[in-house]
Amino acid sequence: MLQSEVFMSEIQTVCGIIVGMLCCGIVLFWWYLRHSESRKRELERLVRLRTLELQSMNTSLLQANTEIEQHIQTVSEQAWEIATINTQLQARNNELEALNRERNEFLGIAAHDLKNPLTTIVLSTELLKSNIAHMPEERVHERLRQIESTAMRMRTIISDLLDMNALESGKLTLRMDACDAVMLTEEVLAEYQERAAEKAISLELRYDAALMEQSYIYADFAKAREVVENIVSNAVKYSPLGKQVLVSLTSDLHTVKIAVKDEGPGLTEQDKAQLFERFTRLSAVPTGGEHSSGLGLSIAKKLVEAMNGKIWCESEAGRVLPTGATFIVEFPCAATLKAASTQHTKAFAYTIFPSDAF
Repeated sequence: MLQSEVFMSEIQTVCGIIVGMLCCGIVLFWWYLRHSESRKRELERLVRLRTLELQSMNTSLLQANTEIEQHIQTVSEQAWEIATINTQLQARNNELEALNRERNEFLGIAAHDLKNPLTTIVLSTELLKSNIAHMPEERVHERLRQIESTAMRMRTIISDLLDMNALESGKLTLRMDACDAVMLTEEVLAEYQERAAEKAISLELRYDAALMEQSYIYADFAKAREVVENIVSNAVKYSPLGKQVLVSLTSDLHTVKIAVKDEGPGLTEQDKAQLFERFTRLSAVPTGGEHSSGLGLSIAKKLVEAMNGKIWCESEAGRVLPTGATFIVEFPCAATLKAASTQHTKAFAYTIFPSDAF
Protein backbone atom coordinates (compact mmCIF):
# COMPACT_ATOMS: atom_id res chain seq x y z
CA MET A 1 0.00 0.00 0.00
CA LEU A 2 2.80 2.26 0.89
CA GLN A 3 4.63 1.48 -2.34
CA SER A 4 1.55 2.22 -4.34
CA GLU A 5 1.24 5.65 -2.77
CA VAL A 6 4.93 6.37 -3.39
CA PHE A 7 4.49 5.31 -7.03
CA MET A 8 1.49 7.53 -7.48
CA SER A 9 3.35 10.38 -5.86
CA GLU A 10 6.22 9.94 -8.26
CA ILE A 11 3.81 9.79 -11.18
CA GLN A 12 2.21 13.03 -10.02
CA THR A 13 5.62 14.61 -9.65
CA VAL A 14 6.62 13.53 -13.13
CA CYS A 15 3.30 14.76 -14.54
CA GLY A 16 3.80 18.08 -12.78
CA ILE A 17 7.25 18.35 -14.25
CA ILE A 18 5.90 17.49 -17.70
CA VAL A 19 3.06 19.99 -17.32
CA GLY A 20 5.53 22.61 -16.13
CA MET A 21 7.80 21.89 -19.05
CA LEU A 22 4.84 22.04 -21.41
CA CYS A 23 3.83 25.37 -19.94
CA CYS A 24 7.37 26.64 -20.27
CA GLY A 25 7.46 25.38 -23.81
CA ILE A 26 4.16 27.06 -24.60
CA VAL A 27 5.36 30.28 -23.02
CA LEU A 28 8.63 30.06 -24.91
CA PHE A 29 6.83 29.25 -28.16
CA TRP A 30 4.42 32.18 -27.65
CA TRP A 31 7.36 34.45 -26.91
CA TYR A 32 9.14 33.18 -29.99
CA LEU A 33 6.07 33.83 -32.13
CA ARG A 34 5.71 37.31 -30.72
CA HIS A 35 9.39 37.94 -31.21
CA SER A 36 9.27 36.52 -34.74
CA GLU A 37 6.30 38.70 -35.65
CA SER A 38 8.05 41.71 -34.27
CA ARG A 39 11.22 40.80 -36.10
CA LYS A 40 9.23 40.19 -39.26
CA ARG A 41 7.54 43.57 -39.01
CA GLU A 42 10.90 45.21 -38.37
CA LEU A 43 12.40 43.44 -41.35
CA GLU A 44 9.41 44.46 -43.50
CA ARG A 45 9.83 48.04 -42.32
CA LEU A 46 13.52 47.92 -43.12
CA VAL A 47 12.75 46.34 -46.50
CA ARG A 48 10.22 49.08 -47.25
CA LEU A 49 12.69 51.76 -46.22
CA ARG A 50 15.43 50.18 -48.28
CA THR A 51 13.06 49.80 -51.21
CA LEU A 52 12.14 53.47 -50.96
CA GLU A 53 15.80 54.38 -50.75
CA LEU A 54 16.56 52.23 -53.80
CA GLN A 55 13.63 53.71 -55.69
CA SER A 56 14.81 57.19 -54.80
CA MET A 57 18.34 56.30 -55.85
CA ASN A 58 17.00 54.76 -59.07
CA THR A 59 14.98 57.92 -59.79
CA SER A 60 18.06 60.01 -59.17
CA LEU A 61 20.09 57.75 -61.42
CA LEU A 62 17.42 57.98 -64.12
CA GLN A 63 17.40 61.76 -63.84
CA ALA A 64 21.18 61.82 -63.92
CA ASN A 65 21.16 59.49 -66.91
CA THR A 66 18.60 61.71 -68.68
CA GLU A 67 20.73 64.76 -67.94
CA ILE A 68 23.80 62.95 -69.24
CA GLU A 69 21.95 61.91 -72.39
CA GLN A 70 20.74 65.49 -72.87
CA HIS A 71 24.25 66.73 -72.31
CA ILE A 72 25.57 64.19 -74.81
CA GLN A 73 22.87 65.29 -77.28
CA THR A 74 23.78 68.92 -76.73
CA VAL A 75 27.48 68.15 -77.16
CA SER A 76 26.69 66.15 -80.32
CA GLU A 77 24.62 69.02 -81.71
CA GLN A 78 27.34 71.48 -80.85
CA ALA A 79 29.92 69.19 -82.45
CA TRP A 80 27.74 68.94 -85.57
CA GLU A 81 27.30 72.72 -85.63
CA ILE A 82 31.04 73.19 -85.21
CA ALA A 83 31.73 70.68 -87.97
CA THR A 84 29.18 72.42 -90.22
CA ILE A 85 30.70 75.83 -89.46
CA ASN A 86 34.18 74.43 -90.09
CA THR A 87 32.99 72.99 -93.41
CA GLN A 88 31.42 76.32 -94.34
CA LEU A 89 34.54 78.17 -93.28
CA GLN A 90 36.68 75.77 -95.27
CA ALA A 91 34.42 76.19 -98.30
CA ARG A 92 34.50 79.98 -97.90
CA ASN A 93 38.26 79.86 -97.45
CA ASN A 94 38.56 77.78 -100.62
CA GLU A 95 36.32 80.28 -102.41
CA LEU A 96 38.46 83.17 -101.19
CA GLU A 97 41.61 81.38 -102.27
CA ALA A 98 40.04 80.65 -105.66
CA LEU A 99 38.93 84.28 -105.97
CA ASN A 100 42.40 85.43 -105.03
CA ARG A 101 43.93 83.14 -107.66
CA GLU A 102 41.38 84.32 -110.20
CA ARG A 103 42.08 87.94 -109.31
CA ASN A 104 45.81 87.43 -109.76
CA GLU A 105 45.17 85.56 -113.01
CA PHE A 106 42.72 88.28 -114.05
CA LEU A 107 45.27 91.04 -113.40
CA GLY A 108 48.03 89.07 -115.10
CA ILE A 109 45.97 88.37 -118.20
CA ALA A 110 44.65 91.94 -118.31
CA ALA A 111 48.17 93.37 -118.02
CA HIS A 112 49.48 90.97 -120.67
CA ASP A 113 46.57 91.48 -123.06
CA LEU A 114 46.77 95.26 -122.76
CA LYS A 115 50.55 95.46 -122.88
CA ASN A 116 50.90 93.77 -126.28
CA PRO A 117 48.51 96.00 -128.25
CA LEU A 118 49.76 99.07 -126.41
CA THR A 119 53.29 98.19 -127.45
CA THR A 120 52.11 97.78 -131.03
CA ILE A 121 50.48 101.21 -130.95
CA VAL A 122 53.59 102.84 -129.48
CA LEU A 123 55.88 101.22 -132.07
CA SER A 124 53.56 102.10 -134.94
CA THR A 125 53.25 105.75 -133.85
CA GLU A 126 57.00 106.03 -133.38
CA LEU A 127 57.51 104.57 -136.84
CA LEU A 128 55.04 107.02 -138.33
CA LYS A 129 56.54 109.94 -136.46
CA SER A 130 60.04 109.10 -137.65
CA ASN A 131 59.26 108.19 -141.27
CA ILE A 132 55.95 109.83 -142.20
CA ALA A 133 57.69 112.32 -144.50
CA HIS A 134 59.21 109.48 -146.55
CA MET A 135 56.38 106.90 -146.36
CA PRO A 136 53.87 106.47 -149.18
CA GLU A 137 50.37 107.58 -148.32
CA GLU A 138 49.12 104.01 -148.67
CA ARG A 139 51.66 102.81 -146.06
CA VAL A 140 50.61 105.63 -143.73
CA HIS A 141 46.95 104.65 -144.03
CA GLU A 142 47.90 101.01 -143.48
CA ARG A 143 49.72 101.91 -140.28
CA LEU A 144 46.81 104.05 -139.14
CA ARG A 145 44.39 101.17 -139.78
CA GLN A 146 46.70 98.93 -137.77
CA ILE A 147 46.73 101.41 -134.89
CA GLU A 148 42.94 101.74 -135.09
CA SER A 149 42.49 97.96 -135.11
CA THR A 150 44.83 97.55 -132.16
CA ALA A 151 43.07 100.33 -130.25
CA MET A 152 39.72 98.64 -130.93
CA ARG A 153 41.18 95.42 -129.59
CA MET A 154 42.24 97.23 -126.43
CA ARG A 155 38.78 98.75 -126.11
CA THR A 156 37.23 95.29 -126.43
CA ILE A 157 39.51 93.89 -123.72
CA ILE A 158 38.73 96.78 -121.37
CA SER A 159 35.02 96.49 -122.13
CA ASP A 160 35.13 92.77 -121.31
CA LEU A 161 36.93 93.44 -118.05
CA LEU A 162 34.46 96.15 -117.05
CA ASP A 163 31.48 93.97 -117.99
CA MET A 164 32.81 91.07 -115.96
CA ASN A 165 33.43 93.32 -112.97
CA ALA A 166 29.92 94.82 -113.22
CA LEU A 167 28.34 91.37 -113.50
CA GLU A 168 30.20 89.89 -110.56
CA SER A 169 29.67 92.92 -108.32
CA GLY A 170 25.94 93.07 -109.11
CA LYS A 171 26.21 96.61 -110.47
CA LEU A 172 25.12 95.92 -114.03
CA THR A 173 22.26 98.12 -115.23
CA LEU A 174 19.81 96.47 -117.61
CA ARG A 175 17.20 98.49 -119.48
CA MET A 176 14.64 95.86 -120.35
CA ASP A 177 12.37 96.56 -123.32
CA ALA A 178 10.87 94.95 -126.40
CA CYS A 179 13.66 94.47 -128.98
CA ASP A 180 13.41 93.35 -132.59
CA ALA A 181 15.59 90.22 -132.74
CA VAL A 182 15.66 90.24 -136.56
CA MET A 183 16.88 93.84 -136.72
CA LEU A 184 19.38 93.19 -133.93
CA THR A 185 20.83 90.17 -135.75
CA GLU A 186 20.94 91.98 -139.10
CA GLU A 187 22.91 94.83 -137.52
CA VAL A 188 25.47 92.42 -136.06
CA LEU A 189 25.93 90.57 -139.35
CA ALA A 190 26.32 93.85 -141.24
CA GLU A 191 29.02 94.90 -138.78
CA TYR A 192 30.93 91.61 -139.21
CA GLN A 193 30.47 91.37 -142.98
CA GLU A 194 33.81 93.03 -143.77
CA ARG A 195 35.71 91.00 -141.18
CA ALA A 196 34.22 87.77 -142.53
CA ALA A 197 35.04 88.79 -146.11
CA GLU A 198 38.72 89.10 -145.15
CA LYS A 199 38.65 85.33 -144.54
CA ALA A 200 36.32 84.60 -147.46
CA ILE A 201 33.63 83.53 -144.99
CA SER A 202 30.01 84.06 -146.01
CA LEU A 203 27.46 85.18 -143.43
CA GLU A 204 23.90 84.04 -144.05
CA LEU A 205 20.75 84.90 -142.10
CA ARG A 206 17.68 82.67 -142.31
CA TYR A 207 14.27 83.11 -140.75
CA ASP A 208 10.65 82.54 -141.65
CA ALA A 209 8.80 85.65 -142.83
CA ALA A 210 6.08 84.82 -140.33
CA LEU A 211 8.66 85.33 -137.58
CA MET A 212 8.52 89.07 -138.13
CA GLU A 213 5.23 89.19 -136.24
CA GLN A 214 6.69 87.61 -133.11
CA SER A 215 10.39 88.42 -133.34
CA TYR A 216 10.35 90.89 -130.46
CA ILE A 217 12.27 89.74 -127.42
CA TYR A 218 12.21 91.19 -123.92
CA ALA A 219 15.82 92.20 -123.27
CA ASP A 220 18.30 95.01 -123.00
CA PHE A 221 18.96 95.78 -126.68
CA ALA A 222 22.62 96.74 -126.21
CA LYS A 223 23.41 93.74 -124.03
CA ALA A 224 21.51 91.31 -126.26
CA ARG A 225 23.41 92.73 -129.22
CA GLU A 226 26.66 92.23 -127.32
CA VAL A 227 25.78 88.56 -126.77
CA VAL A 228 24.98 87.98 -130.45
CA GLU A 229 28.13 89.88 -131.44
CA ASN A 230 30.18 87.58 -129.25
CA ILE A 231 28.96 84.33 -130.75
CA VAL A 232 29.07 85.67 -134.34
CA SER A 233 32.59 86.96 -133.68
CA ASN A 234 33.64 83.54 -132.38
CA ALA A 235 32.09 81.82 -135.39
CA VAL A 236 34.10 84.03 -137.75
CA LYS A 237 37.19 83.79 -135.59
CA TYR A 238 37.32 79.98 -135.48
CA SER A 239 35.98 79.19 -138.97
CA PRO A 240 38.48 78.09 -141.64
CA LEU A 241 38.89 80.28 -144.69
CA GLY A 242 36.16 80.06 -147.31
CA LYS A 243 33.50 78.55 -145.03
CA GLN A 244 30.01 79.68 -144.10
CA VAL A 245 28.48 80.99 -140.89
CA LEU A 246 24.73 80.42 -140.80
CA VAL A 247 22.56 82.45 -138.44
CA SER A 248 18.96 81.32 -138.05
CA LEU A 249 16.05 82.67 -136.03
CA THR A 250 13.10 80.62 -134.83
CA SER A 251 10.26 81.40 -132.46
CA ASP A 252 7.44 79.82 -130.54
CA LEU A 253 4.80 81.34 -128.30
CA HIS A 254 7.24 82.02 -125.48
CA THR A 255 10.80 82.33 -126.78
CA VAL A 256 12.93 83.46 -129.71
CA LYS A 257 16.05 81.44 -130.51
CA ILE A 258 19.08 82.84 -132.34
CA ALA A 259 21.36 80.03 -133.55
CA VAL A 260 24.84 80.66 -134.97
CA LYS A 261 26.37 77.66 -136.76
CA ASP A 262 29.95 77.62 -138.04
CA GLU A 263 31.94 75.05 -140.02
CA GLY A 264 34.95 74.98 -137.72
CA PRO A 265 36.58 72.02 -135.93
CA GLY A 266 33.87 71.80 -133.28
CA LEU A 267 34.28 71.43 -129.54
CA THR A 268 35.68 68.55 -127.52
CA GLU A 269 33.92 67.27 -124.40
CA GLN A 270 36.56 69.05 -122.32
CA ASP A 271 35.89 72.27 -124.22
CA LYS A 272 32.16 72.00 -123.57
CA ALA A 273 32.72 71.31 -119.87
CA GLN A 274 34.55 74.62 -119.39
CA LEU A 275 33.01 76.56 -122.26
CA PHE A 276 31.41 79.35 -120.23
CA GLU A 277 34.10 79.70 -117.56
CA ARG A 278 36.31 82.75 -117.28
CA PHE A 279 39.65 82.86 -119.10
CA THR A 280 38.83 79.64 -120.95
CA ARG A 281 41.27 78.58 -123.64
CA LEU A 282 39.66 76.09 -126.03
CA SER A 283 41.40 73.39 -128.04
CA ALA A 284 40.53 75.21 -131.27
CA VAL A 285 42.59 78.28 -132.19
CA PRO A 286 41.55 81.34 -134.21
CA THR A 287 42.18 80.71 -137.90
CA GLY A 288 43.31 84.26 -138.69
CA GLY A 289 45.56 84.95 -135.73
CA GLU A 290 42.77 86.81 -133.88
CA HIS A 291 43.02 87.54 -130.18
CA SER A 292 40.79 86.05 -127.49
CA SER A 293 40.53 87.29 -123.90
CA GLY A 294 38.77 84.14 -122.69
CA LEU A 295 35.99 86.26 -121.14
CA GLY A 296 33.50 86.62 -124.00
CA LEU A 297 31.41 83.50 -123.50
CA SER A 298 31.46 83.82 -119.72
CA ILE A 299 30.13 87.38 -120.04
CA ALA A 300 27.59 86.29 -122.66
CA LYS A 301 26.21 83.56 -120.39
CA LYS A 302 25.87 85.91 -117.42
CA LEU A 303 24.20 88.56 -119.57
CA VAL A 304 21.74 86.10 -121.11
CA GLU A 305 20.80 84.67 -117.72
CA ALA A 306 20.44 88.19 -116.31
CA MET A 307 17.86 88.80 -119.05
CA ASN A 308 16.04 85.60 -118.13
CA GLY A 309 17.33 83.73 -121.18
CA LYS A 310 19.48 80.70 -121.93
CA ILE A 311 22.60 80.00 -123.96
CA TRP A 312 24.12 76.66 -124.89
CA CYS A 313 26.25 74.98 -127.51
CA GLU A 314 25.76 71.90 -129.66
CA SER A 315 28.92 70.45 -131.15
CA GLU A 316 30.72 67.21 -131.86
CA ALA A 317 34.48 67.27 -132.41
CA GLY A 318 36.80 64.48 -133.53
CA ARG A 319 34.71 63.26 -136.44
CA VAL A 320 36.15 62.61 -139.91
CA LEU A 321 34.07 65.52 -141.20
CA PRO A 322 33.75 68.10 -138.41
CA THR A 323 30.25 69.46 -138.01
CA GLY A 324 31.37 72.72 -136.42
CA ALA A 325 29.64 74.29 -133.45
CA THR A 326 26.16 75.77 -133.07
CA PHE A 327 25.63 78.35 -130.34
CA ILE A 328 22.00 78.95 -129.45
CA VAL A 329 20.71 81.95 -127.50
CA GLU A 330 17.14 81.89 -126.26
CA PHE A 331 15.33 85.06 -125.17
CA PRO A 332 11.78 85.40 -123.82
CA CYS A 333 9.23 86.91 -126.19
CA ALA A 334 8.18 90.45 -125.40
CA ALA A 335 4.67 89.16 -124.67
CA THR A 336 6.03 87.51 -121.51
CA LEU A 337 7.99 90.54 -120.34
CA LYS A 338 6.01 91.03 -117.11
CA ALA A 339 6.66 87.48 -115.92
CA ALA A 340 10.28 87.70 -117.06
CA SER A 341 10.79 90.99 -115.22
CA THR A 342 9.30 89.63 -111.99
CA GLN A 343 11.34 86.41 -112.13
CA HIS A 344 14.51 88.31 -113.01
CA THR A 345 14.16 90.76 -110.15
CA LYS A 346 14.04 87.91 -107.64
CA ALA A 347 16.95 85.98 -109.11
CA PHE A 348 19.55 88.68 -109.77
CA ALA A 349 21.02 91.68 -108.02
CA TYR A 350 21.25 93.81 -111.16
CA THR A 351 19.41 97.10 -111.68
CA ILE A 352 16.54 96.79 -114.14
CA PHE A 353 14.53 99.51 -115.84
CA PRO A 354 11.53 97.92 -117.59
CA SER A 355 9.80 99.95 -120.28
CA ASP A 356 6.45 101.52 -119.48
CA ALA A 357 5.22 100.88 -122.99
CA PHE A 358 4.27 97.28 -122.34
